[in-house]
Amino acid sequence: MRRFLIYLFLFPAIATASLYAVLYILTGAVVDSLSGPAFVYIMFIGPALVVALIDRWASRLSVIPGVIATTLFAYGVSVLTVALAGTRDVLVFGLVGGIPAAVCSWLSSLNRSVMATYDPPQPMWKRNLAGILDFFLVFLFAYRWCQKYSAIDPMRLTFLANHSHPSALVMRPTNWVDCQYCWPLH
Repeated sequence: MRRFLIYLFLFPAIATASLYAVLYILTGAVVDSLSGPAFVYIMFIGPALVVALIDRWASRLSVIPGVIATTLFAYGVSVLTVALAGTRDVLVFGLVGGIPAAVCSWLSSLNRSVMATYDPPQPMWKRNLAGILDFFLVFLFAYRWCQKYSAIDPMRLTFLANHSHPSALVMRPTNWVDCQYCWPLH
């Protein structure tokens, strides 16, 4: 069932992208509206299910791997279809069927044992310690970032409340050399 879902949703999308890539490389034509790719996507659903059946049959073979057999089948059918239509560059259009068949066959052949296994959560003390260490690491990183990329040295500034606006905080330089370019402080 998983194989058919992969082929049903992924194969037409990759085949549509491959078709438009091949057309762009060969002719320089670009997509002018989305109705063309939508129609091509729907057109590739039938061949996708046929290739899924072939992939299911080919994956049970022991002579050659299923990915290779499915890719060769889809490439050959694409070449024959384009050759019957009477176009040039027949071998290049085989990529339209070969690339999505290879990707979908490879994805459907992955075992579920390849997926990650469940890890139980860590004890509370480890999670708390990790959170505290993350906080200090971010603080250290932010401090070093300010030192390197800030025009203002954070150690030479003091924060004082402005007497005209008690709620506002202003930065005041701590030595007289910096004050000569600032607003009058006295």
